[in-house]
Amino acid sequence: MNLRLPPFLRRIASSKRLADAVLLAGLAISVILWQDSAERAREADDHAFDALVIDQATRVGEYMERYLDLAVSLAALFRASDNVSRAEFHEHFAALRTQDRYPALQSIQYAPFVTHGQRTALESRAEAEGLQRFAISPPEPRAEYMPVLFVEPESGQDALVGADLLADARRRRMLERVRDFGRPVVSAPQLLQTAGNNGAERGFVIRSALYVGGPQNTTAERRRAFAGQVSVAVRSGDVMKYALRDHVASRFHIRITDEGDDAYDVYTSPEPHSVVFDGATDWAHSYEPPSQVAETDRRVHVKSVGSRMWRFELTRRPADYFTAPQPLSLLVQGMVLSLVMWWALRVWAARYSRATALALTYSRQASESDTLRRTIVNSAPFAIIATNPQGVIQAINPAAEVLLGRSAESVVGLATPELFHDPAEVAQRARQLTQELGREIAPGFEVLAARARRGDPEEREWTYVRHDGQRVPVVLTVTALHNEHGDLTGFLGIAYDVTERKRAEESIRHLAQHDALTGLPNRTLLEERLNQALARARREMTSVALMFIDLDRFKNINDSLGHPVGDTILRNVAQRISHAVRGSDTVARMGGDEFVVLLPRLSQGTQQADCEAVARKVLAVLGEPMQAGSHELRVTASIGVATFPEAGHDAASLMRAADVAMYHAKSQGRNNHQVYSESMSQASAERLRLENDLHGAMDRGELVLHYQPQFDCATGKLVGAEALLRWQRSPEVMVAPGEFIPLAEETGLIVPIGEWVLRQACAQARRWRETTGHAIRVGVNLSPRQLDSTGLVEQISAVLLSTGLLPSQLELEITESAIVRDTLKTATVLASLRSLGVRIAIDDFGVGYSSLAYLRELPVDRFKIDRSFLTAVPASSGESRLAAALIAMAHRLKVGIVAEGVETAEQLAFLRQHGCDEAQGYHLGRPMPAEQFTALLRPVTDTTQGFSRAGITPQPRSAA
Repeated sequence: MNLRLPPFLRRIASSKRLADAVLLAGLAISVILWQDSAERAREADDHAFDALVIDQATRVGEYMERYLDLAVSLAALFRASDNVSRAEFHEHFAALRTQDRYPALQSIQYAPFVTHGQRTALESRAEAEGLQRFAISPPEPRAEYMPVLFVEPESGQDALVGADLLADARRRRMLERVRDFGRPVVSAPQLLQTAGNNGAERGFVIRSALYVGGPQNTTAERRRAFAGQVSVAVRSGDVMKYALRDHVASRFHIRITDEGDDAYDVYTSPEPHSVVFDGATDWAHSYEPPSQVAETDRRVHVKSVGSRMWRFELTRRPADYFTAPQPLSLLVQGMVLSLVMWWALRVWAARYSRATALALTYSRQASESDTLRRTIVNSAPFAIIATNPQGVIQAINPAAEVLLGRSAESVVGLATPELFHDPAEVAQRARQLTQELGREIAPGFEVLAARARRGDPEEREWTYVRHDGQRVPVVLTVTALHNEHGDLTGFLGIAYDVTERKRAEESIRHLAQHDALTGLPNRTLLEERLNQALARARREMTSVALMFIDLDRFKNINDSLGHPVGDTILRNVAQRISHAVRGSDTVARMGGDEFVVLLPRLSQGTQQADCEAVARKVLAVLGEPMQAGSHELRVTASIGVATFPEAGHDAASLMRAADVAMYHAKSQGRNNHQVYSESMSQASAERLRLENDLHGAMDRGELVLHYQPQFDCATGKLVGAEALLRWQRSPEVMVAPGEFIPLAEETGLIVPIGEWVLRQACAQARRWRETTGHAIRVGVNLSPRQLDSTGLVEQISAVLLSTGLLPSQLELEITESAIVRDTLKTATVLASLRSLGVRIAIDDFGVGYSSLAYLRELPVDRFKIDRSFLTAVPASSGESRLAAALIAMAHRLKVGIVAEGVETAEQLAFLRQHGCDEAQGYHLGRPMPAEQFTALLRPVTDTTQGFSRAGITPQPRSAA
């Protein structure tokens, strides 16, 4: 007999089978996802592992660069001086602060290269240096030697002094390789003897060759110029300790081996592959891998370090990714979800019959609006809302449900569009329509439909309020609906979300009104807020203040450290200024290193005191150290303050006044604030006129040179003249150098003016030599801008050639502050200038910030003591001791010393008593035109000394 189940029972049975199928499918998918998640975790770990070995190798390489640079700096010490003494070598080592900057350093050594004929001279030099027991080891005669002469630190390193590095054949090949390469070379790993013979540590030696004279471009030239070497011994364990300080030793094992030379075509490394570093033996609690390691848990990277090939091998602790928390959690969640779905489907199958009956009921209710629903395009991306003529919603599409956050059942037949419109907008629009249409439009649905009723569909921005309270900007178009007879049947509203468009507009508006680097308001937004603040101040009878802030010498940061560091400083400055003012104040960036602070709503009568308090606070927060990468910098600022209504009644006047006050603050020495006054505008206008006149002063022949005589303190003889620039602006007006020289520096005119001064002074010195027979020295000042300009050396060489002046008669004076901006670059330029035969003098010595170590290495002939050190000499014992110390220090450095600003006979006597070489000043002779100076230069047959010509009787010079 064939039994058939009723249809609804068959559907229930099939639903139960569906539940079982869902369970099986869910479990299968869970397992697949579990396996996929584990595989992804493994792949992510592999990628991180690949990056880690490269990162570790890169860190070690970068850390080793510090010690390679140390070897280069040691070589530079010997290039800067032909005969470096043991004391200078020790002072250089002490200045390195090795414990802080080079913690892995074992020692530094200097070994000169000498022939057998030079051995006796070397041993005599060692004895003169205080090395009484110096002896070359092994002592047997050889054609060439390279014994260790200096070693630092000296404690525990006595055995190294005198050891001949060329005695060992293997080491000799290494040294020949260093000689031929011309750059620092790292040795193979070796054991380094520790201080006090307390054992040995694994390490390596960085060697750098020394050369003297001649070019060193080819191997043959370097061999001829070879003069010895400097060595830097480094402990490999300490290198890895600091280079790999973030290494997770408990999970990863690192082993570094030396693979030999990096393809040097003359020398082939005979050393076997040796261990540079092994984390298992050199670090405590380090992971020690087993003898058999899967290839997936090992990474190898080879890197060239100081011309050696180092092999970095990184081994990780094996991991089980299938039992990791995330894959395992995914498996458990999938299984639980599958069981829940299975249970839910089983319950649903039991209630299927009741659900079917309920669905039929809902279907009958919905059939009345089926005709209207079929007109809605459910796939439309816009929200579509249909209402009857009274505004009651008849249908909405799915896009409208998403936009409004409301279901169709909650609004169809139950509400009008007023439900989700902003009441304030509806009321405002009702007032507008009442005026436009000439009839009363009450707030409500009629506001949306009024124009559509007139056959004029309206597109307008509105704000929808979602069910959760979120406000959404939309563009809504309302159109009237009519039947075939033309009767009004309702209204159709089509709306689309313009949130993203609004955000884009806001973003564009923000970019147009804010600085891209700091996020601060820019000039446009500042002027808008300033005008608003001025309007409010006029209404409320309050005051407004504007502060212009300009960072002092910020260009030096960009030029020396780069723009990324400068950008970091600008962001830090923006943050500090913003934190230093009120929340109602505006901090803006005008561009470059200029910032502006707008202080609105200040009380009249106390506004100036309030502004000055804020300015002092800003200067204080800016003066604190700023960290920019590895650099710790201090920044100062000049601040100009202008207040309304005292400094101006409109935005332009107020900004101009603040700018003038800021420049006045710079002229007062920077790092201060100035409040605008009317006298500043007059000074600013005069400065502008002065700048305009300066542009044509050289063409009009207004620039002239005066010469101040320089005398030998011992003999009183006139030995030189310093060329000083003067500006005869008019027959009656002589502009002081302090007024126009800074202007020339700022505008760049100092470069062509400086070339003119150089040419005129050289030509005048040549004429003096021809007419009087005196080949006196002439000193010419070089500005920092001239020092930075390209072609300076060629320009000076051309001037000497065209004027016929002997290079030894020209002395170039450079301020100490110009040197400290970039000591290495300056040393290169000065060395090139000195190679021409000209003399180099450091002007204003003692008032700059350069270290003695740098000054000692510079190619300098003389120091010029700044006049400020002689003001209280000899009346002040402290100032006298300081001046005497500067003279003694110059003699110790074996450079000449000249005293500037000698105003009294007592000062001259003091200088002669303490052995000062030369002097100049008003007491000896004021700056004078060339014609007047010529009178001091009598023919060489006249034996009268210079002091007598200047009206001064020379006194006996005491032994210094």
